[in-house]
Amino acid sequence: MATVNLEVDSAPNINNPIRGGDQDDNLIGTANNDIITGLLGTDNLTGNGGSDTFVYESFRDGIDRISDFGTDDVLDLRPLFENGSYASATPFEDYIQLGQVGADTEVRVNPVGDIFPGIYGNLVTLENVTANDLTPSNFLV
Repeated sequence: MATVNLEVDSAPNINNPIRGGDQDDNLIGTANNDIITGLLGTDNLTGNGGSDTFVYESFRDGIDRISDFGTDDVLDLRPLFENGSYASATPFEDYIQLGQVGADTEVRVNPVGDIFPGIYGNLVTLENVTANDLTPSNFLV
């Protein structure tokens, strides 16, 4: 497992890109607003403050864990829904499920869209987050 610790001496609200690799990564952001992309492997992600964006570019990017997802953070799932099998005008409602598992929330996504509706796989687990506290504003789809 690779660990990336990034310290940036910059003004707050700067978006700091942090990218993993094809291994299981431990990515830790800054107190600023970070854009964190784990990529392949089962990654442990920590925003570490700020309003962070966690990007998923492929269904092969999961199954990750985010340890400090907050109300100001966002999951950017837009790259997942760019192919033609996702035609819904309401992708959050039609292709994403939130499941409460103990204290954590599993974000489950339909990896095949309209081809086989109702099939979901776990993409990321949000540690110590209640599913009912999440809103569509926490998701870019």
